[in-house]
Amino acid sequence: MRLSGFLVSVALLVGCGPAAKPDPQVPIGSKAEALVNTYIGQFIEIDQTTNGGDANLILNGTNQKPLPLDPATVPTWTDWTLVPTTGHRFLDITDPDTTSFPRSIGCVGTSQVLSKMDLTYVGLANNQDFAYFAVQRANNNGDAGYYWLMTKKTPKLKGPISPCKSGESYLEYEISQNDVLLGGHFQPSASPLLRVFSAKKNATLDAVAAIDFSDTSLWEEQASAIAAVAVNLSNISPGTWGSAGVAKQALAANGDLTHELFAEAAVRTSLFTGGSICGATFFGTVITRSSGSGGTSPDLKDFFGPEEFSFGTVDAQASLSPSCAKSFSFSASATGIDGQPLQNPSCSWTFKDSGGNTVGSSALCSGSFSPASGGTFTGTVVVSDPGNSCADTVTTAPVAAYPPLSVQPILAATCASSYTYDATVTGGSGSVSYAWSFPGNTTPGTSSTKSGSVAVGSPGTTYTASITVTDARSDLLCTASGQATVTPLAPLAINLTPLATPLTCAANLTSDAATYQANPSGGNGSYTITWSLAGCAPGATCTVDPPDNLFCTTVGLSATLSDSSGLCPPAASENELYTKSTTISVSNN
Repeated sequence: MRLSGFLVSVALLVGCGPAAKPDPQVPIGSKAEALVNTYIGQFIEIDQTTNGGDANLILNGTNQKPLPLDPATVPTWTDWTLVPTTGHRFLDITDPDTTSFPRSIGCVGTSQVLSKMDLTYVGLANNQDFAYFAVQRANNNGDAGYYWLMTKKTPKLKGPISPCKSGESYLEYEISQNDVLLGGHFQPSASPLLRVFSAKKNATLDAVAAIDFSDTSLWEEQASAIAAVAVNLSNISPGTWGSAGVAKQALAANGDLTHELFAEAAVRTSLFTGGSICGATFFGTVITRSSGSGGTSPDLKDFFGPEEFSFGTVDAQASLSPSCAKSFSFSASATGIDGQPLQNPSCSWTFKDSGGNTVGSSALCSGSFSPASGGTFTGTVVVSDPGNSCADTVTTAPVAAYPPLSVQPILAATCASSYTYDATVTGGSGSVSYAWSFPGNTTPGTSSTKSGSVAVGSPGTTYTASITVTDARSDLLCTASGQATVTPLAPLAINLTPLATPLTCAANLTSDAATYQANPSGGNGSYTITWSLAGCAPGATCTVDPPDNLFCTTVGLSATLSDSSGLCPPAASENELYTKSTTISVSNN
């Protein structure tokens, strides 16, 4: 926000102790949001009145150099109006306020806050060097104190606990060593516009005690950590910050904000992080008091927060995706410390089996990995930002990898006008469903069983059967298909018939021989016919020809049929009888 007529206090910058991870507790109230990345890749100007210009903090913390500074030697800077509103600016204009202090003590509830203490906007941004804070209030009819409390652990609402009444909640802070308290006010006076403190010890306190910077057993002032602080002493354009919630009397005729509504400050980032901003996360709350000049009287008024702020966190996302082969794909990406997708991150993957044994690794962010054997696997990846060495580590959900699924259908012909079917399945999870298709004149035409039998209407012809197996896994649809052919046979059968009616005397008998014809069926058609009568060679016919001097005889005759299929059992024909009777008639006339 370009603020002409700003009053500025500037000091040298120093760092402080190491950063700590936030306590993984549930943030209080409905205002708790997801982690907010406050990093920006620029520097924010803090406006002031000297020479009618802007104090650029990036090179000249003491504001000794003349303005404007040489653009060629000054890194890129911006103004509050140019900072993206998402993740840096927060509106607080609920009326009545649902998170305020109805009775001016540390009990949070719903109340109507006097406009001079009523927060309308708060803002937070940081780069590698500075953390920038901004507050805007609804009216300037008197001074008011504002307090930023940045804690590693989330504040808690408990209630109802004495002295809180029904409908109120007791606000409790867990202060950790090196937490930061900023106390400022809006009307310039003999008191500093801003004072900054760091916690000397851990403590659990109510809101009144938590922001009491006069408690020297808890808070230690860090005056040199302040880079600059300013309030607007003349009208300013609200720009993207807007004027929502600002009292009508605090707006100029053209809609500008009048004086002493907006305060901003820059504090050395190292005060919060101890050096590297990577992983520095705080729960930020803002409290106002009616007392001006940053006093410590207990009359708490408005309350904003908490919001969980990250000064510089790479937020990684990673996943493993199964495949139907004995492999899985892996993918990792990250949001950079500026809240934007990280371009060209560095990744280091480690893959482990269900027993925790490392089975492989990769330096790629995305790719495919094939373990030596099937099973269940997880991946842990460290995603780093090459530009600042900030990193995040993520372990994925488990994923299964099985050998590729395959199926081999097995068809076996029978001599019963049918064939049997079965399937050999390899790979996959070990549990599959079956879908068979038996085209042609068959019964059945389909089947969902692993094995069985199919009757055919045209034995001796070739049939094709197809199968598809589906792996019964919940994470992925994997199938395999195959087909095979088979020629089922009908049972072997044989019957005998004489080729002609034997002659009689009336028919000029010339021979007493009789020939039988074998009539085979079934099998594969490649027959061997064996006769029971000695002297009849294997073949389609057998002739019975008793000696002429044998006047009376009966000969039994049968045949046995086999084929070359190797499947069909031999078939025997019926028994036939050849009878030769010589009848002699003599007369006695």
